[in-house]
Amino acid sequence: MKKISIIFMLFALTALLAIGVCAEETVPVKEYDISNTGSGDNVTASLYLNEDGTTYTLIMSGTGNMLDWSLDSHAPWWSYRKQITKAIVGDGITELGGYSFSEFHNMSEVKLPETLRSVGGACFRECYALTHVDLPDAVTTLSSYAFHNCTGLVSIEMPSELTKVNNYVFNNCTELRSITIPEKVTSIGKYAFNSCVELVEINFRATALNSFDSDDRIFNDAGEEAGGITLNISKNVTKIPSLMFDSNDSASTCPKITKVVFEEGSACTTIGTYAFRNNPIERIELPSSLTTIGKYAFAKCTSIEVAVIPSSVTTVGLNAFKGCSSATVFCETASRPSGWNEGWQDSTEDIVWNYKNLRSKIFTFKGYSASKFADQVAVGYNINKQALSQYEMLMDKSVDIGVVFASHERLGGKAPLDSKGSPVKLESGRVVKVSLKECVTEYFDFILSNISDEYKDHRFAVSAYIANGGETKFLQGNGLSDTVTGISYNEAKGSTAA
Repeated sequence: MKKISIIFMLFALTALLAIGVCAEETVPVKEYDISNTGSGDNVTASLYLNEDGTTYTLIMSGTGNMLDWSLDSHAPWWSYRKQITKAIVGDGITELGGYSFSEFHNMSEVKLPETLRSVGGACFRECYALTHVDLPDAVTTLSSYAFHNCTGLVSIEMPSELTKVNNYVFNNCTELRSITIPEKVTSIGKYAFNSCVELVEINFRATALNSFDSDDRIFNDAGEEAGGITLNISKNVTKIPSLMFDSNDSASTCPKITKVVFEEGSACTTIGTYAFRNNPIERIELPSSLTTIGKYAFAKCTSIEVAVIPSSVTTVGLNAFKGCSSATVFCETASRPSGWNEGWQDSTEDIVWNYKNLRSKIFTFKGYSASKFADQVAVGYNINKQALSQYEMLMDKSVDIGVVFASHERLGGKAPLDSKGSPVKLESGRVVKVSLKECVTEYFDFILSNISDEYKDHRFAVSAYIANGGETKFLQGNGLSDTVTGISYNEAKGSTAA
C-alpha cells in the first residue's frame, strides 16, 4: 500500500508541475473518495489550486470505476464547476461516472487514461470550453448525453474499440466539424448527432451496425449551417443500414449530406430502405459491389443531378428514386432487370440505359457531299447534342470533341480547305477540328480539296475524338471512300490522337 502511495505522489507531482499548479502548494484544496464501493474499486479525486490563484485542476487517481451522479445528486466538487479549468484522469481508472464533469463551463482541457473503458451518462454535459477530446482506443461505450450541449467541441478522436453510442451523446454539439463511426460500432442511439449543425464530414466505417427505427433520427439536422456534409464510406462496409441518414420524411431536419464517396475497392452490397431519403445529395456513383437498393433509399433527394447504377445491382425497391426530379440516372444495364420494381423511379427522371456505350452515340457520320468548289468533296456528320450533354454529366466535366482526318499525304499532299474555302491547319500529319459541339447539329465541313483521279477510289480515315483532362482518345473511327454516300463505322480501339 505504501508503494502505491509513493507512485501516486510521484504521478501527482509530475502532473501538477506539467499543468501549472503552484509547485510550492502540492497539497490539495479538497480530496474526495469517489470509489464505487459496491465493486471493490478504489478511486479518489483531488482539487488543486492553479498558479493564477483563482482556477482549479481536478486530478483523479486509483483503480476501477467511479461513482455515478445525476442532476439531483451532484458530484462533490460540483460547487467548483465554474472554476475548474482542467481535469486529469489517472491510469487505472476504467469508467467515468455519470455527470462527473457536468456543467464545467470553463473546463478547456481533459486528459483521459488508456485504461478507460466507458464514459458515463452526461459525463461532459455542457462543457462549453472543450474544443477537442481524445478518447482512448479502449473505450467501448459512450453513455447517453455524454457530450450533450458541448457547444465548443470542434473535433473528437473516436476509439477504435467503440461498440455503442447511446442516445443524444453528441446532441447539440453545434461546432463539431467531423465525426468517425468506427468499425466495431454495433448500435447508435436516438438523436446521437442531433443538431451538429456545422458537421461537414462523416467517416463511416462500421461493418456490423444494426438498422434503425423511423424515430431514431441519429443525424437529425446535422450540417444545417455548414456547406454540406461529405460522407466517406470505408471499403470494408458491406451495408448502409435502413433509415441511417433519414429524418422521418422531414427534409427540413434531414442531415445535409451533399456528397457520398465509396472508397475504392468497396465491398458494399446493400443500401437499406430509406437510407438517404430527403438528403440534398448532388451526385451518387454506386460501387460495382452493390446488389441491392432498398425502397425509398434515395426518395426525395431533389438535388441529385447524376446517379450511376452499375450492372451488379439486381434488386431495386419501390420508389428507390422517387421524387428525384432533377436526376439523370445512368444504368449500366441495357434495360430494367426483372428484380427492379416497376415503380423504382418517377417519370420525371431521365434514364440512360447502357451508359457505357454512350460515347458511340455522340457522332453519326453521313458520308460525302458534292462541293461548290471544283474537284472537292466534303464529309457530313451529325452531333447528338443530348448524348453529348449526358456524357458530360456522366464525366462530371465539360469535354472537347472533334474530328481527325487522315494524314494529308493520303490526299496526294493537297491541303484540305474548310467550308469557307480556307486552308485547314495540319497537325502531325492530321487535320484536326476541335469543339464541334458549338456547330450546328447537321452540317458539312472539312472540304477536301483537289482530289485527283488517282485518289478517286482511295479510302482514307476520319475519326471522332473526345478530349478529357488532357488525355485525348478516339471516340469512333471510319473507313471512308469518296465514292460512297452511306458510311459504316467501327470504334477505333486503344488509339490516341496526337
